[in-house]
Amino acid sequence: MQQHNEAELSALGMAISTVVSIAEILKNGGFSVEKKITTSTVEIKDDSTGRFVPKAKVSSILFTDFTHSFQVSNSVQHSTPY
Repeated sequence: MQQHNEAELSALGMAISTVVSIAEILKNGGFSVEKKITTSTVEIKDDSTGRFVPKAKVSSILFTDFTHSFQVSNSVQHSTPY
């Protein structure tokens, strides 16, 4: 995060709560500010049945360059693509 000033955390299904917890820890510890959050549904092939199963997906982009973070901290975007 120090080299690029930005980190993207993403997860599918049951792993979403872990990513949300990590993002909250980074935010509450003063290490980052949320820049963008996106949610969507993706189709994952189930190996046992061969069918596609819809899974929830979340992505969170965290901003760590505090010289610019205050400009984006109030513009968190929430979107749900169809």
